[in-house]
Amino acid sequence: MNRGHHRRLVPCLQALVTLATVAALVHCGGGELPPAAGEDPVDSGPPDVVGGGGAVTILDVDLQAGLTFGENGFTDCGGQASSKSIILQNTLNDVVNYQAEIVVGKTAYTVTPDKGGIPARGQATLQIVPAAIPQEAEVTTDLFAGTLEIRYPGRGTPTQIRLHQTARGAIVSMAANSYALGSVKVGEKKSLPINLTNAGNMEVTATLAVGTPVYTVGNAPSTPVPLKPGVAESRLIEFAPLTAGDAPDTLAISFNPSAVHCKAPPFSAAVTGTGTTGVGLTPGALDFGDVNCGTTAPPQDLTISSTIAMTFTASLDKGGASAFSLADAADTPIVQGAEIEIPPASTYKLRVVPKPIPPVSPITANFYGDNLRITTNVPGDTPKTIPVRMGAKGAILAFTPAGGITVTGTDINAIAQTNFSLSNTGNVQIPYQIKLVNPNGQPFSGPDGTFGIGNQTTVNGNANIGATALVLNTKAPPTYSTTIEGALELSVTTSATAALCADLPARYNVTSRTNAGTSITLTPPALQFGEVLCGTTAPPQTVTLKSVVATTFAPDLVKGENSPYILKNNGTPLTLGQDIPIAAGAEYVITVEPKPMPARPLIGTTDNGFGDTMTIKSPVDATKNYELRQTAKGAILVFSPTVMPQPLGNPPTVPAESRAFILRNNGNQTAHYTLTTSGSISTNIPTGSAPRGDTNGVVTGVGSGRITVSLTSPQPAPPAEPTTLCADLPGDLIIGAP
Repeated sequence: MNRGHHRRLVPCLQALVTLATVAALVHCGGGELPPAAGEDPVDSGPPDVVGGGGAVTILDVDLQAGLTFGENGFTDCGGQASSKSIILQNTLNDVVNYQAEIVVGKTAYTVTPDKGGIPARGQATLQIVPAAIPQEAEVTTDLFAGTLEIRYPGRGTPTQIRLHQTARGAIVSMAANSYALGSVKVGEKKSLPINLTNAGNMEVTATLAVGTPVYTVGNAPSTPVPLKPGVAESRLIEFAPLTAGDAPDTLAISFNPSAVHCKAPPFSAAVTGTGTTGVGLTPGALDFGDVNCGTTAPPQDLTISSTIAMTFTASLDKGGASAFSLADAADTPIVQGAEIEIPPASTYKLRVVPKPIPPVSPITANFYGDNLRITTNVPGDTPKTIPVRMGAKGAILAFTPAGGITVTGTDINAIAQTNFSLSNTGNVQIPYQIKLVNPNGQPFSGPDGTFGIGNQTTVNGNANIGATALVLNTKAPPTYSTTIEGALELSVTTSATAALCADLPARYNVTSRTNAGTSITLTPPALQFGEVLCGTTAPPQTVTLKSVVATTFAPDLVKGENSPYILKNNGTPLTLGQDIPIAAGAEYVITVEPKPMPARPLIGTTDNGFGDTMTIKSPVDATKNYELRQTAKGAILVFSPTVMPQPLGNPPTVPAESRAFILRNNGNQTAHYTLTTSGSISTNIPTGSAPRGDTNGVVTGVGSGRITVSLTSPQPAPPAEPTTLCADLPGDLIIGAP
């Protein structure tokens, strides 16, 4: 390999990609570096077979991987990644025009310039600028991705370049927003866990701190808590009262200065506890957590201790409407407000029993929470409040947009893609399956490929909290004015960690339809056999049927077997009304063969008297009525009147008399005639041509006679047309009694 050739391959192997439908490495063509000093010029070879009709390559971009923005594809929430540029290389000796558009992620990116021309053997640079990541954002991979499409009007296949970007930051949450350690005897200790979770994709360090000496967190006034992405950490907050009485405090939460948050983190939580000398309540709060809809949480016990004999009452703030009931350690129900005795130096276990969470329930935090109040008869002992926390947990699913998807196309078999989503407004993810069915839930019975979620008719996945993006592929019906209906049926798999808190959405209707159009066309639009001489036969003509879809058609004639035509294909007569298959894009030729024109047709030369209508019936179009026109041609001669009863004059004393008569041609062809008279009569039109209509004549003479009509013989020479009769010649016009 010479050095010039080697210099061309280096940039190709680094990043050169084509814009053709199959990506392939090609030689650099017009984009090679100039030869180094001392090197011979190298023939660049034929143009690259790439986008823009083999004219354009894109430098330094891997089309399969796309462009990654930010730091390895990650950009801090509230931050903005730097822009990137791509270079379009023109290998032709002519300008190549381009159009650039962000077709996916229009709000996340802009491209400039969005259109222009690439100089001959030159380059054009496009700048892609990402928008700022919102201060609060999900960290779903490629949530801020996009697609850049570059088109070359009149040249080849467009190119699509995927643009990758993911929000980066921590999403810190705390399991509780307050910590009630309850009543603790002076000299004793009690602790509760503080649970922190980082659902983001960036590590942060939280520092937990309390402000009064009766509390510690992590055995110290403050403690750091490193939170790696996707990890939960726990620290204990401990209460050791020094004196009797309430001891409120605040748990302060701070983060390392470099922390980036994609959602507002917790910064504080209320801490309460009460020091006592005689009555103790353990624990200071009951937390049943979030419970799956349709299930029941196990009960929890509150231990009540006393150094002296006492009585107490227990009640719930919500009374009978509470989501809890009370019982003793043996599960015997306790009436709220009833007095319960405790001997000296003893304990009593009060059981708090949750009621079932309804199958359909709000998921508002602590929606079913309540307060348990303990009141004793111990002098100076104030009533104690024990928070009881419980919420519902489950998924709430819906399709977006609501109501279904209808795709209407003007072209049969056209392919379309429609974005939709499965939204989960609950608080847990849940496995799902979406299956294509008929609107009534039966297996889909439409044409294969009409609908697909992506390229499948059944898909499985996890419905994460938020929206799961999906794509409906739709293929238009294979015929015009057609509607095909289907539905997407959603089902889920429930478990101890995945439940529903609302009914599943109804079947999601999907519809594909085509506008009105013609599937089968006939050429020419009608057949004109014109005027055909009586006693002759018109030559056959053909009509060509073409169908854009595979179907059948049935040709027929309105007059049936009495039609003046026979339908044939390749010389073989067709059976009227019988279905004939035709492939998509195929042609079928019907020969329309006229039957011989009668020599003396009863209907004479009536306009289109020997016409008919060919009908074409098919399942894809309305019935087509195809006109076949044919008229008999010839002369039809009659006398008017047909008889003159009185002789001419009064022979032999009266002079000659003249009377008018008509030689009428009821046909549509001029007749060349001769009139022969007898007796002592004559006519002023002994020979001539009788066009359609009346030829007026006069008969003159004395006495009786007759006029006989015959055709001119021999026939006139061209350009005059020989006379053809479509009816027998009329009888003689009789005058008097010859």
